[in-house]
Amino acid sequence: MSAQTHAVDELCNHCRQMLGEWDYMTECGHIICQACYHRSPDMCPLCMKKCHYLLIGEEPPKRLLEDVNVVIDFQLSSTLRLIQFLRMKIAKQSSLLDEVRNELMTAKDYKW
Repeated sequence: MSAQTHAVDELCNHCRQMLGEWDYMTECGHIICQACYHRSPDMCPLCMKKCHYLLIGEEPPKRLLEDVNVVIDFQLSSTLRLIQFLRMKIAKQSSLLDEVRNELMTAKDYKW
């Protein structure tokens, strides 16, 4: 298969060259070759933002991205459960605050 007919996920997102045995994935999700990594090891060459890299090899990038997606799904569901719990806790605290507020108003109206 020539370099021109390779699948898009087999090419460096920056220079469009064929990926090698060991390449890098940026924390922003771009996959780049070793040459592009060595040109800017502290910055994503596509986003131009400071980032960290994950050295990838042996597993094709597509498989690695699927694994990352599983982690993201788990973290999203955990975050949504936490938000739901915190909303219930806020509602309970708000209710208690209303009760205290009403008791204070009653005590204020009470003549000693």
